Amino acid sequence: MKKLILLLVIGSLTYHPTHAQKASYVAMDIVKVKNGLWKEALYFFENNWKLYREDAIKEGIISSYKLLVNKADSVNNNIILFTEYPDSLSYRKSEENFRPILKKIHPNGPIYLNEKRRNDFMETVVFNWYRVWTDDKEKRK
Repeated sequence: MKKLILLLVIGSLTYHPTHAQKASYVAMDIVKVKNGLWKEALYFFENNWKLYREDAIKEGIISSYKLLVNKADSVNNNIILFTEYPDSLSYRKSEENFRPILKKIHPNGPIYLNEKRRNDFMETVVFNWYRVWTDDKEKRK
């Protein structure tokens, strides 16, 4: 019995509520720009992807977003997109949560430059999602 009590005391002393904190999740896309169509790709992201995420931040659906672009004359021709969600549930429900935003901002679908459609100027070569680990206790609250 003493061993059980000792085990319970040790267990309660080592419990840290920070382990139960919510972790944010990041979706990352690496997009290859095709056929040198940088203007079309950047126009698409500026006038669609970015606007949707700005609204999603206001709605509390996502925490942040980033769009990283390398030099247009780079051999890789990549754009990297990050969207941070406050928790795993928000990430799992992202399509459902974004649907009304897409319809509100562009009811007739995304807008394009020079009649080029998404598949004409870009290809998603990598998609992954990641759990964010941090030592910042304030961020985990």
